[in-house]
Amino acid sequence: MDQTVTAAKPALYQPSEAAIAHLCGAVQCATVSAEDDAQVNWQEFEKLHAFLETSYPLIHKTMEREVVARGSLLYRWKGRGKGKPYALLAHMDVVSIDHPEHWTVEPFCGAYDGTYVWGRGAADMKCQLIAIMETIEQLIAEGFTPNQDVYLCFGHNEEVMAPHSGAKAMAELLKSRGVELEFVADEAGAIMMEPPFGIQKPVAMVGMAEKGFANLELTIRGEGGHSAEPEGLSALELASQFIVALGQNPMPYRLIPTVEAYVQALAGAMAPEERARIERDPAYVFEKMAEDKKCHAMVRTTIVPTVMRSGQIFNAIPSEAKVVLNSRILPGDSAETVSAHIKAVLSQCGIADYTLEVAKYAPPAPVTPNDAPTFQILKKLYLAWYPDFIVTPYLVTGGTDSKNYAGVTGEIYRISASLSYRGVSSGAHGDNERAPVVTLESIRRLFYGFIRAQSARYDGL
Repeated sequence: MDQTVTAAKPALYQPSEAAIAHLCGAVQCATVSAEDDAQVNWQEFEKLHAFLETSYPLIHKTMEREVVARGSLLYRWKGRGKGKPYALLAHMDVVSIDHPEHWTVEPFCGAYDGTYVWGRGAADMKCQLIAIMETIEQLIAEGFTPNQDVYLCFGHNEEVMAPHSGAKAMAELLKSRGVELEFVADEAGAIMMEPPFGIQKPVAMVGMAEKGFANLELTIRGEGGHSAEPEGLSALELASQFIVALGQNPMPYRLIPTVEAYVQALAGAMAPEERARIERDPAYVFEKMAEDKKCHAMVRTTIVPTVMRSGQIFNAIPSEAKVVLNSRILPGDSAETVSAHIKAVLSQCGIADYTLEVAKYAPPAPVTPNDAPTFQILKKLYLAWYPDFIVTPYLVTGGTDSKNYAGVTGEIYRISASLSYRGVSSGAHGDNERAPVVTLESIRRLFYGFIRAQSARYDGL
């Protein structure tokens, strides 16, 4: 007998026509980022900057705004001088369109069909950016002033992990001015409407930790020569052996406190026998997490070959093979531990003639404690909206701009009230990207309550 708990779904709300129009207009700005600034169409970013200014007159009358690193926007909402400031983050840039012919609409049309706003950036992440702006415009119209300063940091090159990051430039600017933030809140942290493991309650996730990132370049050398007279193992064969061995020998499982809290929260909604087994058998936790790819990525550092280059012509055996390895690094690991694991697998394969270099590295972000006050505020907001939510910390396995702010804050959150359904893709980074407008409104409602609740902490001081 299935003893999991079933509950009704949370109420969904429609945004205003103006909010929908603003999201459509933002999507119509083709703010594609690039690692090389010379490849950026800056006019599209300027177009978006101007669009925000005309769409939100109260914000631009009330708040200070400056352009940072040519494309990023830094706003300051001056408070009443009570409490530490905090920052809400978003990025204005989007990924490029690889195959426009695969789209059923123009990629930057910003069309609204009554349910979705279509176009690149609608989901990632102009929906959240517009929701934040809608929230603050409304609060200012209501005569609200927060007790503490609130910063808005909108980056322009999050998608390409540029070394000249706009987010990093804004964080460094704040630090140079002596600004110490209580926390920052960035993207991620969706509401899973159809969670894994047969759980019937929606799960509201709050990202309290984030994996690091590394690209490692491996060059393997072997026997070359004419293809008519092979001798020994070529570099291509050795590289293939290594790739297979790496897949068979992943880095070990490990449960960090953030993920342990996530497991415990989900286990509470499972059948009693499942919950009991999770509590008594640590090995079963990893077995269970492996049933879902998103959960599986939370319990180990991953290393995946993504690019391989070898050989130039059909009749020449390549003496060199190059492999790019992408690693998403669990807090507690580093580029050094990842490199050590790769070298151990190479040794296991008997491969000695190689070079391994770390081409790009961003360490795991600092972990925010599970009992931090802001998490408790978020939990109350979610439960006030829908009492049957499971609200839990979790580990973000991708990357966000928020890690750049570690030098100005000890707490980083990744939050969004975007609604996630199993098997339903938003098309983010792919074809036919779109955002349901009910998500625009749910995010707006979350931030409206969040800003008021943060200010209320300092009422009476």
